Amino acid sequence: MPYKPPYLGRYVFPRRRADGTFNVLFEVPKRLRPRDWPPSKPLPVNHRRTGDLERRPEEVAAIVAEAARLNAELDAARIDRPPAAPEILPGTIPHLITLWGGAKLLKALHLKFPHPDMPDPDSAADDAADDWKNYDERTRRNYRWGLRAILAWSLTNNHKPARLITPGAIKQFLALYDARQPGPDGQGGRAGRPRMKKEMRVVLGILFDIAVEERLIARDMHPVAALRVVRTPRHRRGKKREISQWTAALADEYAALARAPAEAGGMGWPGGSILIRAMWQTSADRSDVAAWNRRVHFVDDGLMPGFQYDRGKTGIASFTPISQDLAAEIRANAAVVIVTAPEGGGYDLPAEDGRLGWDLRRLRELAAARGLPDMVFDHLRHSAATDAWRAVKDPMKVKAITAHASPAMLEDVYIQLTRTDAIEVQRARGIIA
Repeated sequence: MPYKPPYLGRYVFPRRRADGTFNVLFEVPKRLRPRDWPPSKPLPVNHRRTGDLERRPEEVAAIVAEAARLNAELDAARIDRPPAAPEILPGTIPHLITLWGGAKLLKALHLKFPHPDMPDPDSAADDAADDWKNYDERTRRNYRWGLRAILAWSLTNNHKPARLITPGAIKQFLALYDARQPGPDGQGGRAGRPRMKKEMRVVLGILFDIAVEERLIARDMHPVAALRVVRTPRHRRGKKREISQWTAALADEYAALARAPAEAGGMGWPGGSILIRAMWQTSADRSDVAAWNRRVHFVDDGLMPGFQYDRGKTGIASFTPISQDLAAEIRANAAVVIVTAPEGGGYDLPAEDGRLGWDLRRLRELAAARGLPDMVFDHLRHSAATDAWRAVKDPMKVKAITAHASPAMLEDVYIQLTRTDAIEVQRARGIIA
């Protein structure tokens, strides 16, 4: 069995000589050594044979005392020396991120923002980061999540330069965000992970565009541009899902089930009730409603409460009134964000869109157990637009709620025509009584 010397202190290493004797050295790793510190320093010890140190406690005490003195000297030298900034190699992903948004963007990628109303760290970005500051806050927030994942992927590849990154490597990375990949629940990626593949591709494309502009790679070496987008024909995408046609009463039933405590057979999720009722009353997407917060988006007017927000379709914030009941429910929830999770706190979108989808799936399972129709929450927006159109029969007025840039999009895509509408048309033509 090989001889194992006794522990003599931090950075103390007995080194065996060719003649079988030991020399004890104080060796500090290069990354921790001050500028004038040698790689190793000898400690007081005679050239003893194997196992001799245990029989000479006076020499062990001398070694331990000298090692303690050197450790104190090392700590003092390191405190006096300012920490060296990590070197960023030209052409690597960290370098391209710095060129895009400045050094402050690279630092911001190591932070986490649990609420969407927290201050944007890029508001005071470097003066050279004009390209990054040209994006609105919501786009920058989405891009930050993509850049975090890309930076972690680059780290696993030892920050390979852009000229060595191949289209195949980009394709393998993007495949991690394929919707067909299984999520934590063992099912499809829709409920288990955020589907950010398109977002990742856009961010990677911008980074390599910068590499081309800076002449770090040739234009024909752009790995993202070399990838061909393969679109699945519509007839091969499987059976179309039936459109869920929501009503006000059905939305209220789902909201009540979400709000009810677990002891009463509900989910104990006040934020879910607010989400469903807000989607029905404002005809907004679930990702929009889940990203709203009380300080920025909720207009707490006693006479006419509502939401003031920009859906990103027109670039202009619009006001949508809501019912007094929904406003009272938002006030009673007493949270910074409009939609809270069952366990409290908000959803950090877009990264936690999968967690929101999983909570909605649980609500659908409870609704099915109660005998309620199986509804798709993303179709709430379409049903709300249809309900508004039936109320006023004027697409231009409905556009004030849905915020579409064109009434044609509203009529062609969002309005859901039903059997009742067909009967009304035939009665108007005199075909049926």
